[in-house]
Amino acid sequence: MDLKLRTTRVVVATTSALALAALTVFTPALAQDDGPGYAIEEITVTAQKREENLQETPLAITALSEAAIEDRGIKTMTDLFSSAPGVAGYEAPSSRGNIGVALRGIGSGNASNLSIDPANGMYVDGVYLGKAMGLGVDSMDLARIEILRGPQGTLYGRNSTGGAINFITAKPQGEFGLKLQASAGSEGMQEFKGRVDVPFSENFLTSFSAQTRERDHLYDNTSGGEGFENIDREGFRFAARWEPNDSVTVDYAFDHSEMDEEVQALDMVSFNPVRGGVLTADGFPTNTSINDPGRFNTIAAIQGGFAQSLQFGLIPTLPQTTQFNQWMVDWLAWADANATGISSSKGHIGSAESTHTSTNENEGHSLTLAWAVDDMGVWGDVEFKSITGWREMENTNFGDLDGQDNTVDSGIMFHGLLEAIGGAYFASFPGIPAATQFALANSMVDQINARGRAEVFNSQQINDYEQFSQELQMVGSTDTVDYAVGLFYFDDEGERRANSIATYPLSATFANNYDNSGTAWSIYSQVTWLPSVESGWAITGGIRYTEEEKNVTQLHRSNAFPGSFVGAFFASVPFDDLYTDSPAEAEATMPEVAGVFGRSYSQDFDNISGKFTVAYNFSDTVNGYATYSTGYRSGGFNGEAFDAANDRAVQFDEEDITSAEVGVKADLWDGRMRLNAAYFAYTYDDQQVSTLSEENGVVTSRTSNAGKTEANGLELELTLLPTENLLLNLNYSYLNKDTKEFPPLIAAQSAGGASLATAEHVKDGLLPENQISFNADWTIAEGEYGLLMLNVNGAWQEESFGIGLNGFIYNAIPDAASTPDTPAIMEQLSIDERTLLNARLALNEIQVGNGSLSVGVWGRNLLDEDHRTFSFNFGEGLGLNLAQYGEPSTYGIDFIYRY
Repeated sequence: MDLKLRTTRVVVATTSALALAALTVFTPALAQDDGPGYAIEEITVTAQKREENLQETPLAITALSEAAIEDRGIKTMTDLFSSAPGVAGYEAPSSRGNIGVALRGIGSGNASNLSIDPANGMYVDGVYLGKAMGLGVDSMDLARIEILRGPQGTLYGRNSTGGAINFITAKPQGEFGLKLQASAGSEGMQEFKGRVDVPFSENFLTSFSAQTRERDHLYDNTSGGEGFENIDREGFRFAARWEPNDSVTVDYAFDHSEMDEEVQALDMVSFNPVRGGVLTADGFPTNTSINDPGRFNTIAAIQGGFAQSLQFGLIPTLPQTTQFNQWMVDWLAWADANATGISSSKGHIGSAESTHTSTNENEGHSLTLAWAVDDMGVWGDVEFKSITGWREMENTNFGDLDGQDNTVDSGIMFHGLLEAIGGAYFASFPGIPAATQFALANSMVDQINARGRAEVFNSQQINDYEQFSQELQMVGSTDTVDYAVGLFYFDDEGERRANSIATYPLSATFANNYDNSGTAWSIYSQVTWLPSVESGWAITGGIRYTEEEKNVTQLHRSNAFPGSFVGAFFASVPFDDLYTDSPAEAEATMPEVAGVFGRSYSQDFDNISGKFTVAYNFSDTVNGYATYSTGYRSGGFNGEAFDAANDRAVQFDEEDITSAEVGVKADLWDGRMRLNAAYFAYTYDDQQVSTLSEENGVVTSRTSNAGKTEANGLELELTLLPTENLLLNLNYSYLNKDTKEFPPLIAAQSAGGASLATAEHVKDGLLPENQISFNADWTIAEGEYGLLMLNVNGAWQEESFGIGLNGFIYNAIPDAASTPDTPAIMEQLSIDERTLLNARLALNEIQVGNGSLSVGVWGRNLLDEDHRTFSFNFGEGLGLNLAQYGEPSTYGIDFIYRY
């Protein structure tokens, strides 16, 4: 029996046995009114730099408690995507730690690009996280997660156009405490975590926590190498709190986390049309089908003619020619079976012939000093706070990004490579003797055999990043005024070393390396005024001024030889000299790209953003507000590309957002129902648009300011307590986006080149138009051994898209210059509609000595929903469409001991 299947069955059987055993020892009736029960609690949040009741805070905010985080199985950033309205995102392809987060449909672009800032602020205990890289590691010691939706242009002003997410950790406790957890589950999952609180005195408290989590691969590898999507991560955290007196608190924390895993299994789903075929494709030029038979028919025609030529002796039968013919036969069989339709089913295998791992190593120090002063005269009660943060990240992503097994053993070679070798065998290149072309074709076959594989697209990145931040706050209150004043400073620096191999051996290695850095400082103030102590009105105004500087030094290297493989062949340059298999080797051996390497650039930015809010308390339990707010995301340089046409770095300006929002927060039905609702509309100007482009035959991402979007939406959060033993939550979000401006596609041909306006064809990205998430907590029964409790949570969402538009320029009309001349918009693979269902059945509060034990069985994606989570298109050159998928059903059991 397969070990993974057996593990799953054991866990399922354990789940059933636990439920039956628990019910036999419990009293048959539900808990009585004087027994354990739920309540809709007052939730304290710090979204406005002070402790406030969630219901009295005029913001669209979702707060998840420590219990909710545990019950819903929230371990990483991606788990938040189904836990709150208006939240979506994806894990970047060939990366197990770089997370793109979108709030209200506002995302960040390529999460694996070190030169791109996130569009939504991420904070841990007030320390800003500067990049999207490394966000996928497991969280530790969380007391609360606060998700703020809408531009946060004042208190969280830097790069918070869509909102901000605050992770608040549990502080050391004043008495000895211990929490231990051991978990096991399907696919060989094992998890161990623990926390211990050790107070050394009444005013010096410490805590230490550690965890490790492992799981086998979800998908096997057809090439015989390592599989895909395992889990191997660990971390620890130390925290200390010193309270020398009643007014001063000093909090220090150090955290360290590591991850070393195989990346996602990408699926090659379909082909773009061939160059000439784009002109006759259905929907040209605005919705050209990606499920196109043109490439299949091209290889079939070459193979048919080649086989006949071998049969009749027109081409000699040699090991190289025989093998080339077999490669075409194998490719046709593979393409016919795997790429003739668009499917949402991943299956249980993936393909990668090269290294495909991701590693993250993060660590950080934070120091928070707080001094509370009561009654400072006209300033009222004041707290002065200093938040200092330093963080370092090392991130590597070694990815085979084509979704194919291109080893010699598999026989599946890239279709463009087959066309090129076939063209040489048929002497199709003008001006070159037929015998020379024949020798060239044999040479390419020999080179592929010597290497053992022929990569379609392989990318390896090593990113080092370091950041420092300092924030000073003065937060105060009088009878009628609440205020916050602050200074913020941030600087960071990064190094990217990479190399990419595309269409081996047709093109050479290219390393678009760079160093980048930035500094930012800002001053902000927010004031809330009440006309009187008894007044139900509150008026808030906030403003923030920011200055930033961004720098980049381009360090691109390439072994690209004029004429690519043909030029190298005639120059007698060994193929091996054109390729490197690691970023370190690339940096050590590859020549500098003339006119690019070593050039440095700098840009300065400044911004004024803020908000104005009017709030009114209709009663003690019903509050409403209206807000006008602005936000921005910093500009900079895209280090991965270079604007060769204009001989300069690829730079982009900041983007701006203006938002209006009205909301209501109500506790109804004698505190048994809570309804929070917000309607919003925003305009997104100078939007930073990420697109794919090719540079020296290598696909890179580009960023430009050419977007404008108008959107409106609705968010609802309903909490209901029908009985004291049942607590229900329902979240709903609606988003309607209308893209007004988007980069047009303009053909490269200088004379007679065509252009295609694109804004009307842009898809709504990342957040679906309709999204629902739900959660139910039910205390089933109480007995002498503890409480039997059930949590069921899940989410449903409509179809959406990961990328706004797939547009490319085709060389569809042959001419003497052979320049691209035809813009076309490709059909997109969608992020599927899906319904995800999770559950946890637990026997809690089992008394064990002076502590308590909880035993719970859980399952995630219980419906085994097979769904795409992201897709991308490699364009006209490579012609491939790829997708990655969500995890299948997983099951497990937890043992949690608290003392």
